[in-house]
Amino acid sequence: MKSKSVPRYTGLFITLIAVMAIGFAGLSLAACNDGNQPCIHTWGAWSVTVDPTCIATGTGTRTCTSCGVTDTNTTIPINPDSHTSNNAKANDCTLQNLCTECGTELTPANTAHDMEWTTTATYISEGEETGTCQLCGHTETKPSPRLPVTSSAMLQTVLSGLDPNTASTPYTILLNVSDLGGSSSSNGSIGNTLQNNNTKFVNLDMSGSTFTTIEQLAFSYCTSLTSITIPDSVTAIMGTNNFDYCTSLTMINVAFDNVNYSSENGVLYNKAKTTLIKYPQGKIDTTFTIPDSVTTIEGWAFSGCTSLASVTIPDSVTTIGTGAFYVCTSLASVTLPNNSSFTTIGDNAFYGCTSLTSVTIPDSVTSIRMSAFDRCTSLANVTLPNNSSFTTIGSQAFYGCTSLISVTIPAGVTTIEGWAFLGCTSLRTVTFDRSDTIISEDTSFPNGASLRAIYPSQGAGTYVRPSTTWSKQD
Repeated sequence: MKSKSVPRYTGLFITLIAVMAIGFAGLSLAACNDGNQPCIHTWGAWSVTVDPTCIATGTGTRTCTSCGVTDTNTTIPINPDSHTSNNAKANDCTLQNLCTECGTELTPANTAHDMEWTTTATYISEGEETGTCQLCGHTETKPSPRLPVTSSAMLQTVLSGLDPNTASTPYTILLNVSDLGGSSSSNGSIGNTLQNNNTKFVNLDMSGSTFTTIEQLAFSYCTSLTSITIPDSVTAIMGTNNFDYCTSLTMINVAFDNVNYSSENGVLYNKAKTTLIKYPQGKIDTTFTIPDSVTTIEGWAFSGCTSLASVTIPDSVTTIGTGAFYVCTSLASVTLPNNSSFTTIGDNAFYGCTSLTSVTIPDSVTSIRMSAFDRCTSLANVTLPNNSSFTTIGSQAFYGCTSLISVTIPAGVTTIEGWAFLGCTSLRTVTFDRSDTIISEDTSFPNGASLRAIYPSQGAGTYVRPSTTWSKQD
């Protein structure tokens, strides 16, 4: 069998490959040459010296274990998951955790902290409220209002634990209730609880309450009540004596959003300020001018206001209710309205105004009711209205006016009721402008029997009483 011959160029190619291999080996071995003895590198594992990030490649090195030569690779690929957090949520879970390199959101923000709050406030003092987030530990502080009292039983517990104080240093209590529990004489009512703790003076803020009605006599005789705030829920204040004998009460406030009532400088009005409902009995102002918007002074509105010395009533007023100025013992001057609609001075309107010295009753008045000026012991001058409609002087209208010296009965008066001028111990002169006025009883005047014996038989004119017996003056 014949052997095949190898082409000549093939042998040359093989020789060339061998020479190149020896040359390359020499180059490699030259870098790891120990004297004249070449060696082949023995590389260790790659070690990452700069980690790749989400936006940059990394760097790695390896070292020959034989000669210590280091090889470096700077092309470790970008790692899209290798983010660096800004740790924003560590102190506030409502913030996002973002990558500091590329801005990618790593953890979304919570909608709110999960706060747990503690407070230093008490039932009588404001404090500070501290909250800690149960998720991230974030803390907040804020002012804390007084703790609310939510029932009359709780009010009793709070008040019984307090020391007695004075009206000038009252406790402030937030009362959040749905019902006042009736009048102050009803056991368990708010008013009754205040009465039972009358050495504990309080400002009663009821702006957080939801009741709709203040019952009649709800706070009467609450002598330790210094101020009160009526909530916007109230639609009815029953009667006219809810705050009678609240001798320390200086302010009646009304929540701004109340649609039925309002207050100005601590005085209670209806919303339109056409009715003055209550002037606080404990106010120490000596003068007061009723606003021109007022048409009605509610019954007992100023009763017991012993500091008031002067009150100006505007001509807009058409009604002065029962007992409106009852026992205003310092009231020395009052200006009554002068308008055609002011026709009646109510029962007890100025009863016990012991400093009132003079009063002129406008000609528009047609009725002076029972005890209107009863026991006005300083009243020395009275001018009665002179109109045909003023026909009756009511029972006890001027009873006990011990300083009254003289009075003229106008021609329109047809009847003087019993006790009208009884007790007017200084009354010496009565002038009748008509001859047939009926003196109802002997008690209508002091020593009235002797006056009735000669009048009206002796007709109109002036009658005098030098001592005990009346006679007609010539």
